[in-house]
Amino acid sequence: MYSKVFFEPWVGMDYGSSKSIFQKKILVLGDSHYCGECETCGDRDVHSGCTQFTQDTIGVYLNPNEHGKWKKTYSTFLNSIFGKGTSLTERTRFFDSVAFYNFLQVSAGDNATSAKAYNYGDQKHLNAYYEMLSHVLPDIILLWGNRVWHLLPNNWGDGEAKKGDPIPVKNSTFPKYMTYPFQGKEIVLVGTHHPCSGFPSEFYHEVFSRLGVVPTMGTGN
Repeated sequence: MYSKVFFEPWVGMDYGSSKSIFQKKILVLGDSHYCGECETCGDRDVHSGCTQFTQDTIGVYLNPNEHGKWKKTYSTFLNSIFGKGTSLTERTRFFDSVAFYNFLQVSAGDNATSAKAYNYGDQKHLNAYYEMLSHVLPDIILLWGNRVWHLLPNNWGDGEAKKGDPIPVKNSTFPKYMTYPFQGKEIVLVGTHHPCSGFPSEFYHEVFSRLGVVPTMGTGN
């Protein structure tokens, strides 16, 4: 299915369907994975078992018997979507309804502090991103952090992106979103702080709501 993507995206079983808790197709675009480095990381032929890393990570996050400080990053983000602390049922329904992908297609070392040393601008990561988009085709992308935001081009192959009008939020505004033409549709890219630290959940809850990222738990099973 993929030739350029190494870490294949998580795609929830209800993504884009009537059972989704969202009326729009939502892709969460993360930054990178961390694990013990190997010189051939990113080679699908050598490490075919690693291509499921993203799916496995979401599975671990949703397993209440698995523990790790990194889980707080995901929970902080989900809480901002729902506007409150989330239950396991809500977190599960969220991931049933969205797609999730990490931009960097090699391991960024064994911890988050090493990620800045990696070349996010390598064309192979962008090519993989476009391949993933062509399969997932979201309506809205919620992007974590600034590394990828600053390097994504204004043209994804089908025309120049348009900057959105700033969204008023309380005593501030949110200007960081663009609309990209891509393969016959328009995709809204929304840049956020990385939820690992300093993430204003109430602020982003309002932003997400204004952009139509509004979960409803009355659908699905």
